[in-house]
Amino acid sequence: MRYQLLIYLDNDLPPITYDLNLSIYVLGKHSSCDILVIDRFVSRQHCTFVLMPPNRGKKTPYYLVIDGLLMIPESKSTNGVWINGTRVSQADLKHQDTITFGPRQYPKAIFLNEITDIKEDGTFSTNIQE
Repeated sequence: MRYQLLIYLDNDLPPITYDLNLSIYVLGKHSSCDILVIDRFVSRQHCTFVLMPPNRGKKTPYYLVIDGLLMIPESKSTNGVWINGTRVSQADLKHQDTITFGPRQYPKAIFLNEITDIKEDGTFSTNIQE
């Protein structure tokens, strides 16, 4: 299975594409982050993406997003992690989930579990593998 994260900084720019192939990624505005998003509403280490093994009835590995850093529970971000408009402390990511970093439209990330084509305008077509 192939996972990607498309980061949209605003409506006028094409997305920045990240191929997710490691077990853990930290997203934030600090230079040490794996996924760098510079925005005043994004915390230094805003959230963590963790690749989880198949469990709880899931047949394939999946990514979990956690507000803040994985090993430091009190490290939650200032503006929160929002999945499809709902604030979460953690959530299993599903194909085409929209992740925002506070109650704003941008910046945002779109999680994909299989992608076949990203067009110049930032739209995409997918081929989901279950």
